[in-house]
Amino acid sequence: MVEGLKERDFIANTFGRYVDHEIARELLKRPEAARLGGQKRQVAILISDLRNFTPLSESLTPEQTIHLLNQYFLHMIEAVERHKGIIVDFFGDSLLVFFDPMENDLAVSAHRALSCSLEMQSELLQHNKDNEAQGLPELEMGIGLNVGEVVVGNIGSATRTKYGIVGSAVNMTHRIQAVATAGEVVLSESAYELLADRV
Repeated sequence: MVEGLKERDFIANTFGRYVDHEIARELLKRPEAARLGGQKRQVAILISDLRNFTPLSESLTPEQTIHLLNQYFLHMIEAVERHKGIIVDFFGDSLLVFFDPMENDLAVSAHRALSCSLEMQSELLQHNKDNEAQGLPELEMGIGLNVGEVVVGNIGSATRTKYGIVGSAVNMTHRIQAVATAGEVVLSESAYELLADRV
């Protein structure tokens, strides 16, 4: 029991609330996972962003804005966790997620990212029905999906760290996301090459 509690605390201290516990256990099988620093590898990257949210939020009270965002993220985070994605960051109403192949094929990660993207769009449709019932506005989201090389690892200092990704592939994903219109999932060429038989 003591060992189990130690492991739980180690997972919590190392990865905090931004990594699903099942994924955290997988990561902790790697000796380098708990150290600052990282390594280059190919991953699938997803960035979602709400369309026209800034002008929309200006028509709401601060409490309504935060409630709307929190409920939206609740649905999106659940979808990400179901597909074993790792949440790196929230940027206002945007979400940055990556899918680490771990020991699996990169195509498996790309497929998980695609399935997650489609489920997120589907979840948003249901969430909008709940919003309508509460007299809240409809939300619209675009998603960009990319596969590329990034540096994966613990970023920060000994006192504040996040497990994340950096690299030009992240910037490319952001640009791809920017061209996705409401309800769309836009794939980069590298993602499409791995998913051509599925889309």
